[in-house]
Amino acid sequence: MNNKELLALLEKPWLSVEDIKSICNCGDSSARKIVKDIEKQVISNGKKLPPSKKKLVPTNLVLDYLGIDMQYLIKTKQIKEENTYVS
Repeated sequence: MNNKELLALLEKPWLSVEDIKSICNCGDSSARKIVKDIEKQVISNGKKLPPSKKKLVPTNLVLDYLGIDMQYLIKTKQIKEENTYVS
């Protein structure tokens, strides 16, 4: 997955197990564990997640959990686009 595809996923306010599988390049059980860990974090902070058919978690918490630096991704995408236009 390149930065452009990753950023397109991370623009969503909520991420599903399928989204996390794509981001992490992991299997179903690993992605479900990430979702479950984030759900526990939300609940322990006294908040609730919206009921839905798919398990969804806030994107910002996924970014924190995985240690993804959004600013770095945006910067590298911009640099790559600039270099594409120069060539």
